[in-house]
Amino acid sequence: MDVSTYADRNKPTWTEAAYIVVSVIIVAQGLFMLLQAFNVIPSVFYAIGGGTFFGIFGSIQLLLGVGMLLHQTWAQFIMKWVCVLNIPGGLLGIVQMAFIHNPLTGATNYVGLCVSVLQLCFTCFALFVINKEGDLD
Repeated sequence: MDVSTYADRNKPTWTEAAYIVVSVIIVAQGLFMLLQAFNVIPSVFYAIGGGTFFGIFGSIQLLLGVGMLLHQTWAQFIMKWVCVLNIPGGLLGIVQMAFIHNPLTGATNYVGLCVSVLQLCFTCFALFVINKEGDLD
């Protein structure tokens, strides 16, 4: 048996690699939220009592990301619908950042606008990758 043929057959496609990257990013976001929840990473939300919120959502996100890494159908299904439901919120965030100006300076929040666009792009890409590589039928 030719070794190069065997290596070519086991080489992951770009969508398989993207699925793993998306899953790792979701795990990292969950860990980041958990670290903020316990004030390991200082957050203004912790000071105003938002630590519980970050703890709950960070735990859920971490669980979904690990489930996706393990190709669990339940995690893919839930994450697919989380992405679908995040798209309108992402569009609303872009509109808010683009058209709502700072009342003191009258300036547009370009950093917030860029972050909102990147979040929406990631959400759409994650939805594509889950639909392409997920075990959902």
